[in-house]
Amino acid sequence: MNSPQSAPNITDVVPANFLCDNRTMEKIAESQLLDEKALESLEDNLSVLESRQRCLKDELTTQTRLRCSIATHKSLLSYSPVRSLPGEVLSEIFLHYDSVFQEIVASHRIHTPILQVCRRWRTTALADPRLWTTIPLIGSGARNSQTTRTVDDEEQSA
Repeated sequence: MNSPQSAPNITDVVPANFLCDNRTMEKIAESQLLDEKALESLEDNLSVLESRQRCLKDELTTQTRLRCSIATHKSLLSYSPVRSLPGEVLSEIFLHYDSVFQEIVASHRIHTPILQVCRRWRTTALADPRLWTTIPLIGSGARNSQTTRTVDDEEQSA
């Protein structure tokens, strides 16, 4: 393929097995020089394109990371009714949750799942002393039996 900067193909100038005179040798040398310049220019262009390709790959990686980050932020900012509940209402829900599950699972209280949902739930649950007034005691009675005593029970027996 001839580009505007390249010389004509050497076979157009000199047929095969041809004995060259000085003028023909000069044309061949000029043709070689033009080809070398064209090759150098092409290699420079390729180098620039390869560098740009690396930059584009980095930009695609950054784009993917940013899209994931934006999706995470959107999910955090999306409206969820439970996010708008005041802490006091959340505490009441936790108390209800605790009383329901205390009957179902008598071996221990179920605070751990509440504490592991998110930072706000953990802070709210830990700040409400009503959730921490019952202490399960696995007693010396029958195997697998449990006695649950509350702080109020302790105050009444004293």
